[in-house]
Amino acid sequence: MTHPAAPARARPAILSAAGLLTSGYFGVMFLSYGTFLPFWPVWLEDWGLSPAEVGSFMAASVAARVIAGVVIPMIADWLDQRRLTLVALYLGGATLFAACLFVSSPETLFVVTILAAIVFAGTSPISEILGVAAAREHGFAYAHARAMGSIGFLGSNLLVGLLMAHFGSDAALWWIVGSLVAAVPLALRHPGGGRVGRANRAGIAEVRALLGSRAYWLLAGSVALLQGSHGVFYALGSVHWRDIGIGDATIGALWAWGVAVETLLMIFAGPWLIRRLGPVGAMILSGAAGVLRWGVMMADPMGPALWLVQGLHALTFAASHLGLMAFFQFSIPHRLAASAQGFAVQFLGNVVMAGSMALAGWAYPSLGGGVYAIAAVLAGLGGLCALVLRSLWDRGPLLPA
Repeated sequence: MTHPAAPARARPAILSAAGLLTSGYFGVMFLSYGTFLPFWPVWLEDWGLSPAEVGSFMAASVAARVIAGVVIPMIADWLDQRRLTLVALYLGGATLFAACLFVSSPETLFVVTILAAIVFAGTSPISEILGVAAAREHGFAYAHARAMGSIGFLGSNLLVGLLMAHFGSDAALWWIVGSLVAAVPLALRHPGGGRVGRANRAGIAEVRALLGSRAYWLLAGSVALLQGSHGVFYALGSVHWRDIGIGDATIGALWAWGVAVETLLMIFAGPWLIRRLGPVGAMILSGAAGVLRWGVMMADPMGPALWLVQGLHALTFAASHLGLMAFFQFSIPHRLAASAQGFAVQFLGNVVMAGSMALAGWAYPSLGGGVYAIAAVLAGLGGLCALVLRSLWDRGPLLPA
């Protein structure tokens, strides 16, 4: 007696050609950013800049991203050539970073750094648009493909830290150049395609009503302060660790550890955190964790204490991000979500971050690790804004759906 063959199990959509290509694209894309964020300040210092100048350069790069992160995607939409826009950004960025080897004046290096930062500002939102389009069209989960970006970020933190320990900070520069070039063929073949549907735009009256909401301004202020408080760490964290005797390989591992615990929280505890505390409660927790994290960092912790404090990144960053997304889900109409997030995070958040970077760079020669007091104050103010928001918000929509 013969038995019918068991039906073959369907292959997960993420393992389709489109899913693998999108995942690979995100992984390669974040190889460069996972090097630029922790190690570019170190390269600038090795080039000959003072800590104050490093802070100013990084602050200016964030300020440039405030504008470029909005303008470049608009240009890509207007041209209807998102993949080619990505290719132009990657090739232009690789050229700019390679040119840093031949720069002889701080003024020229400043211009090159700003232009290079614009590359990251443009690639991120366009890549997210194409990634969502590919996931929708080919039936895989966007989160699964995007997770490869976190893995690429972590891998570059660790590997480039080791390379710098043996070959110096130029290893970071060449890693960025190579990663940007490697992203070109993947961008050209991105399964999200060059044409994605334009979202329906909200009316001017609705945007005006949103900006007139006190609850929204408290939300935007809270998130901007909580996420902007990280500017001190992003600008001078690696530089200061070096100054107190921590090696480049360990610095890379510390950055990777922070991203790892952030990713684990989002995957395994994020939904529980929002259910337990609510969106605003998660932001209050982020503020309290920020005061603790940055307050302890002022004392230059070493050994296990440093790793524990760095692990608080899961709360200082991820908790506020999850709270913001959940607040939008509950209270912001979908047609307004992009505008609301763009102002709160891309504009206001980066303004606060740029300010904290500049102030930290100015104060670092006198205060050293004491500059983390700036971050602690910002985190505390962000938590206070969230506390006031909790007293005003009834968990209902801010505007009619």
